[in-house]
Formats: sequence, C-alpha cells, structure tokens
Amino acid sequence: MKKEIFLKNLLPIVLIFIMGGVFVISSKVYYRQTMIEQISNDLYKKDVTHCMQKGKIQLSQMIDICDNTFLSKILDEKGMYNNVRGIYFSSNYSYCLPVIEGRFFHSSDFKKENNYVVVGQNWKSKLYVKQNKSYYKYLGKEYEVIGIVGFDIPSKLDDVVFFNLVNVFEEIPENTKIVMGESFNKVNQNLEQLQLKDTMDVLDIPDTGISRIWSIPNIYSFLVSVTYFSCMVGVLFTIYLKSYYYNNLVKVFKMLGFRNRFIYWKISVLEAIFYIIAFAVGAMIAYTFIMNDFSFYQEFFYSIIGYAIISCIIMIGFNFMVLERKVKKFIKGGEKYDFL
Repeated sequence: MKKEIFLKNLLPIVLIFIMGGVFVISSKVYYRQTMIEQISNDLYKKDVTHCMQKGKIQLSQMIDICDNTFLSKILDEKGMYNNVRGIYFSSNYSYCLPVIEGRFFHSSDFKKENNYVVVGQNWKSKLYVKQNKSYYKYLGKEYEVIGIVGFDIPSKLDDVVFFNLVNVFEEIPENTKIVMGESFNKVNQNLEQLQLKDTMDVLDIPDTGISRIWSIPNIYSFLVSVTYFSCMVGVLFTIYLKSYYYNNLVKVFKMLGFRNRFIYWKISVLEAIFYIIAFAVGAMIAYTFIMNDFSFYQEFFYSIIGYAIISCIIMIGFNFMVLERKVKKFIKGGEKYDFL
C-alpha cells in the first residue's frame, strides 16, 4: 500500500522537491537584494534620518529625540576612523546585519556596562586573541569582539566597526554625523518639543544609491512571489490530477468495511509525510549549496521556516480536501452498494 501511494504521488513529490529548492534560493535572492539596498543607504533602514550634531547634547536626550528607537554616531569623521561608529537600539527597533562569526548586538547589551564591539570581516586579520576571546584595540583601549559581520559581496560593511554607544559616547567628538531611527518630520518635532533645535542640523537626505529610482527589494519580492505561487499552483494542480486514482482505492477500502475517517488517515497521512520529506530535502540541498557564499541570520531563518510550514499546510490541506471530496462523492453516488 505504501509503495503504491508513493508511486501514484511520484510526480507531485518530484515537483515539491524542486519547489523546496526554488523556495530557498528565491528567498536568498530577495534577502540579498534587501541587504544591498540597505548597504546603499549607509547600512541603515529606509526609515531613518541623517543629522549633524552641532552642540552639546546628552545621550538620554538623543534617545528621546529618536523616540527610543535607534542611534548611530560616527566616532571620528575626519580621521582614519571614519568607519568606526557607536550604535544604540532598543527592543522597539529591529536592527541586525549579516553575521559571519559570533553574534550582533542585542538590545539588552545597551543596558549594562561592557566593552563589546562588532567588526567587519576585513578587520579579522587585525584582531588578537587572549584567553580564547578576540579583541580589538581602539585608541589604546581593548574591546572584546563578539561578532564579525560581512556579506557575500565586497561592501562598506567589511570595514566598519560598531561600538556600544553607551560606553563610548563621552569620548566621541560632538560635531559628527548621527543617524536616528525615526522619520524626518518626527525628529524635527521632537527637537522642537525638547527645545534642542540649536544642537542638531537635520538633513533631508533621501535614500542613496539605486533606491532613489526604484525599490529593488519590492521588484524582487514580486518576482519571488510570482515564482513561488507558480510552483505552488503547479503542485496543487498535479495533486488534483493524480487524485483520480483515489476512485479505485476508496472502493477497495469501502469493500473491506473501513470507515471514512480511517480512509482519510491512512492515505492523507502517508502522502503528507512524503510531501514534507520531499520539500525538506529539496530545501536542505539548496541551503547547502548556497551556504558557501551566504550568511543566514536569525530573523531571516525563522521567516523561511514559517513560510515552509505554511507551504506544507497548504499542500497537505488541499490534498486532504480533494480526498475527502472523492470519498463523499463516492458515498453520495451510492456506489458503495455495488460492492456490499
């Protein structure tokens, strides 16, 4: 019985196997283009405001200006450390970059004293190790490296160093660029309410790079969606076509006196197992091939798992509905009396 069900589902299984690989590869393409646009916007999201500090201001006031979301301040814009930045973000603001080794900052890291730093992959050869921990030295001070970031293409991310802004704020020159995780209008409104307008120049800078013309991630999102739904429609159509073999199978089960619930369970569970295995194997093979030049980070990995589960639920649910319809049609037509 298992062998027969497997052979009758061979075409859907092959298509689902291919769909699993297409799903992971398409997701990678979308994620990669999203990261490229983020890199073109100076490593920040689109919902940020670029500012220039021109007066004395406390860190707590900066946090109020950005509504306790995100802050990034360049440590030394004129010197050799123009890629060195202090950052801060709260649990209200999701910010993460692709990590090659270790981890990126968590929002909890900014609530306690530490000497953590995250560096780009070009700094890896310049780090030194003590007691199984990597360290980076900046202006004579040692900082523990908790993560190394990078991408599968050369980018400005490779040369950037991220500090915990809370720990280095007092050492940063005043007149340097700041990026805030709020809209242009909201930052201006907060500056006026806090009477800090004289301490900050808010720069009305649009997204840089190609995102000024169009949103590449939106285009790739559309293409990925079309590819995914085309594969899904093909799989569902194939599942429907192969359902005609249920006619004889249902007759046999009915002749043997099995109840409808058992028929659903016996057939649909076996097919569901075949579909899940095929999808998982296809996805894992694709994942293995792209791991050499691509780093998944936690948020993206969880989204893939979520969409994979939804895909399997759709396929299995549709298959069950087709089977149930066949059984009910068989019973309604009175065909069962021919075999009793």
